[in-house]
Amino acid sequence: MSVTRRELLGGAGAVLLAGCLSADAADTDCETEIETEERTLVDEGKTVTAGSSFTWPLDLEDDVRIAVDVRTIDGARPTLEVENPDGDTILETDPDGRLEREFRADGDGRYYVTLENTALLNAGTWDVRLVALVDYEVENCD
Repeated sequence: MSVTRRELLGGAGAVLLAGCLSADAADTDCETEIETEERTLVDEGKTVTAGSSFTWPLDLEDDVRIAVDVRTIDGARPTLEVENPDGDTILETDPDGRLEREFRADGDGRYYVTLENTALLNAGTWDVRLVALVDYEVENCD
């Protein structure tokens, strides 16, 4: 008999999603693995003018990772800034034609992800993708 237990990782808010149902599960060998679930939060194209910016507020739980992927289709290169619920900047970049960054929520609350076109003359198009990466601990018992 195979038994699987899956537990959300992170902070004091660990959630048991499924439990071992077999009485003899303690007598078997179990293997623990980490699996990551991806949840797309933003997947859109943005037309940007000189000096414009876009901000996405994200309500996050402690220890959730966010992958930021921004591609410049044409024109202006974005800068990225991420603020935590306390208003502290936890991630900041220089302008780049391709931004691939990741940050981890250091507590529950609203985080702000801002992309800005700091160019005074260049406009363009950006392909923006924000993905939540939630880690789960999976225990497989045979």
